Amino acid sequence: MPRASELPLSKPIFRVFISSTAIDLQEHRKKVEEALLRLEQLPVEMETFGAKPDDSVTTCCRLAAEADALVAIVGHRYGWVPDASEGGDGVKSITWLEVQAALSNARSVFAFLVDPAADWNRPKEQDQLLEPNADPVKVFSAVRGLQQFKNFLEKRVRDTFTTPDNLQAKVALSLSPWLTDEIRRWDQTTDSQQRSEKRSDRIVVRQWDARVIHALQPAPHFEGRAEQLQVLQRWWDDPAPPDRVLALVAAGGTGKTALIEQTLRYIEGRRRPGGLFVWSFYENQKTEAFLRAACQYFEEQPSDDGGGWLERLQIALADGKPHLIILDGLERVQSEGVGGRIRGELDEHSVKLLLQSIARGLKQTRAIITTRFDLIDLHSWANQGYRRIMLDDLDAPAARAVLRAWGVHGSDNVIDRLAQSVGCHALSVSVLGSYLGTYWAGDPAHAPDFELDEAQTSDKTASRLARVLSEYAKKLSAPERDLLARLSTFSRGVDISLLLSLAQAGGPVAASLAGCHEGTLRRILGALKQQGLVFTYRKIEDDQYSAHPFLREYFHNLLGVPAYDVHEVIRASLAPGLASRPSRLPNDPVLLDRYDILIEHTRLAGRLGEAIKLYRSALGEYGHLGLTVGDYDRGARIQTAFVSDRGVFDRLDPVEQSFVMYERGLYFGDLGELIQAEAALEAATNIDRSLKDIGYLCVDLRHLACLRWKQGRLHEAHLAATESVQVAQEHGSADRLSMSYYHLAYVEMMLGRRNDWAVHFAAARRPAGDLNASTGFAIARSSYLELEQRIRVADPQLTFTDIEDVIGNCQSRGLSREIPRYQLLLGQLALLKLDLRGARRALADVRSWTDRTHDVEVALGAHMLATAIAVRDGHLVGAQAEVDTGIPLAAACGYQLALIDLLLQRATIDLALPEPLSAQSTARRAHAMSTECGYVWGEADALHAMGLANIALGEHGAARGPLEQSAEIRKRIEHRELSATMDALATL
Repeated sequence: MPRASELPLSKPIFRVFISSTAIDLQEHRKKVEEALLRLEQLPVEMETFGAKPDDSVTTCCRLAAEADALVAIVGHRYGWVPDASEGGDGVKSITWLEVQAALSNARSVFAFLVDPAADWNRPKEQDQLLEPNADPVKVFSAVRGLQQFKNFLEKRVRDTFTTPDNLQAKVALSLSPWLTDEIRRWDQTTDSQQRSEKRSDRIVVRQWDARVIHALQPAPHFEGRAEQLQVLQRWWDDPAPPDRVLALVAAGGTGKTALIEQTLRYIEGRRRPGGLFVWSFYENQKTEAFLRAACQYFEEQPSDDGGGWLERLQIALADGKPHLIILDGLERVQSEGVGGRIRGELDEHSVKLLLQSIARGLKQTRAIITTRFDLIDLHSWANQGYRRIMLDDLDAPAARAVLRAWGVHGSDNVIDRLAQSVGCHALSVSVLGSYLGTYWAGDPAHAPDFELDEAQTSDKTASRLARVLSEYAKKLSAPERDLLARLSTFSRGVDISLLLSLAQAGGPVAASLAGCHEGTLRRILGALKQQGLVFTYRKIEDDQYSAHPFLREYFHNLLGVPAYDVHEVIRASLAPGLASRPSRLPNDPVLLDRYDILIEHTRLAGRLGEAIKLYRSALGEYGHLGLTVGDYDRGARIQTAFVSDRGVFDRLDPVEQSFVMYERGLYFGDLGELIQAEAALEAATNIDRSLKDIGYLCVDLRHLACLRWKQGRLHEAHLAATESVQVAQEHGSADRLSMSYYHLAYVEMMLGRRNDWAVHFAAARRPAGDLNASTGFAIARSSYLELEQRIRVADPQLTFTDIEDVIGNCQSRGLSREIPRYQLLLGQLALLKLDLRGARRALADVRSWTDRTHDVEVALGAHMLATAIAVRDGHLVGAQAEVDTGIPLAAACGYQLALIDLLLQRATIDLALPEPLSAQSTARRAHAMSTECGYVWGEADALHAMGLANIALGEHGAARGPLEQSAEIRKRIEHRELSATMDALATL
């Protein structure tokens, strides 16, 4: 696989480290970054280290030392001062240490200080004296440290600045002469080997080989689109465009892919020192395959091990290099607006989160997309990260040029009327030109008559194209028509061996292709390619053949046999190489892919029941594919495919229908698609209720309760949990009753019903020895709920051993999914006991799971734990980064309770900055949300934060009410932070 290579460039790229306090100078840093990009140099920013400040000092200093230059921005804050245990000396700030590291390695340093007379509405060190619990000695130490740092920089100060834009201009002006000198010295070293040796310690020069997984289908004769091409070219030429995701939106066959293919040619001639990755969802709709391929390309050390492709890809793309991802045919993973879904909403959760992160700002990464539907999920970043470009039909000159390129002759008026007859629709114009040029020597008189078709349909474009294709099909030879029809049966490109297997099958499946050998098939494909009906792209193994999606839709109907029969041939060829009941369930992605394809062709061969059985026996159901492997994307897609043909699915035995819906709900729940998960589990609940299967009904109701409380619908969750208890009592299973009581007690805890939750947790409690293989997963999940409650109230009898024993129990039973949830509890307990090392260790264990999976619930818990650790450490930059990553994730996935908790953490950070107005606003938002859903713990914490914000603003009278309300609630629910509220009240 091609990788970034260490090759010399004709023009060097210099790395410039940006050093400053982060929170108060975010806009200034962004402007400096833009200035460097416009100078065609590579900005290196301080990495976000979350809850690991002990690692950040070493890494920051290393990056500063390895860069070619450093730009220091100094405002009115001194910033974080790491102590000896964190890699510092307890005196110098992290910014000072970075500058010192650069100077120690003879790097150029450009310092810019804020003009003392400039208007400044951001925090200053001395502002902390206004806080109620301010430490004057600490504030004085920071003010003095800032002045000493400025004195240290005196000889290196290039200028002062007043505003972010003013700073941007001065950085560009100051660095330009330095760049000129550095490039001149580079040019004087003529030998490429000497260049490499001379600068190997200072410049990482990389040329990325473009990775085109699926070639973009070019237009045989591309004409027009000058305005759109110019927009795309200018966007690429701009090193820091405001919109990082561009979407070409238009109906099928309008020429979106062809336009991007032309843009790609332009980009290839103006490559930046970053990656270029091209994927077509027309050719492969499997999200996990896309993410895995992208990870293997962008990661520094690619690996097939594990999963967690989305998180791994986001980390790789955040390396500061100008990467570009091109996604063609995104509508294949978007909703068409049926079943209560919004048209254009992304079905694939991983793709949605990836594109949202790019639109929000994933360093210098950009994306270009083609789709038939608008990207609803990116509307929050419209014209501020996401831009939609609508594509219309061809204009008259362009359509005329396409027809003439195919050999169609006649006057301009004749050609224009011909183009208008198909509405100047790009694909229709091209197919019409190919038809006339190939079979009628370009004579327009032989064009089809479209009047009848237009009268019979509202979709005139599709009707006109179908009419042209109908005439075209009549002219094709039988082998050409049969081969094109069989090629159109597959939703992605296929190689010659697959087509050959169909020809060798004989009978109706082969039709006129029976007996054709490989050479004959290649000649037929070559003829179809020349006519623009087929295109090919190269994969490592062989050429892949495909057709335009619009053409597939038509020629698939000319198959002459049920599509089931075609897929049966493929299924029969794949099955012998794979055991239907493997002795060891697969973990390897390659083997999972092979089973995935076999399951797909088994389903498409009309064997849905057999496909479901194969999924259960070969992939191990959710218990293996989800709990052990963590491949939630694959599991969700397979279950969705099972229900895609409702007519076939509805004829299944209701027990099988319930199983598929239940599995679908579990996968979508772990992916954070709570609405889809709930719909699936409600369907399973209704089926089990009709079957009077109270055992499974009890399980369905518990999962529904869980999904609803995550969404903040606590009262509905309480109803489901209550019914689950009633059904479990009727069923007579002690295990099911125990788990149902756990869920009911947890909801009551969220609602603040102290007496009820105490009674029901007591009823739920089971001896640890009762954890068995068949119910271990559910009991482990359920006992977690009470342990969380004990941490919320700071139960003094709770020990690390209590949690570690359950983790060991889960490990011995292979309950991998549950382990990180208990590790989160270990981290929270370690924080309560002021064991930061233990908290960090637990966090690292949790993230080893989220790095392998896409477990949204655990990922949100990790963000909250990391934020709490960073706040406790005084590392507010890391805390802010963690919480600001978690908030949009919780909001996008609908985790309302987690969103409230994250907002409250953000308010805590704002209070520490100090930014009391922001803290007040955030706390009020969290309070309103908590009140709406009945989340008493969030309500109490929000009131506490509101009171502290009012105190910080000097509004002591307004602070008393919220603090008194918070104290009353915290006392009632035995909140562990009650004393903090009482202390705040005592200051009034």
